[in-house]
Amino acid sequence: MNVLPSGYEGFPHSVVEASSVGLPSFVSDKGGNPETKELFPALVTVLPYLDSTKWKEVLQNIPPRSEPIISQSFSEKTKSYLEILNQVMKI
Repeated sequence: MNVLPSGYEGFPHSVVEASSVGLPSFVSDKGGNPETKELFPALVTVLPYLDSTKWKEVLQNIPPRSEPIISQSFSEKTKSYLEILNQVMKI
């Protein structure tokens, strides 16, 4: 899981990294964070910046994973990450 409550991110690469291995991200509604929801709608949850009550509510209610994360080699993870970046940056 990736938690990014920051008030400014140009483009949060940690969300791409987490998404490349199927992990969810929880990001604030500031900076470039919300646009990651458009890229990874099933994996990104956008929460209001500085609303600690909402953040606690959402994070405390995350259901446990029913499936284990499949371990990948470094080269496989790198390939997944680069594929996503190529799509995002339209290279």
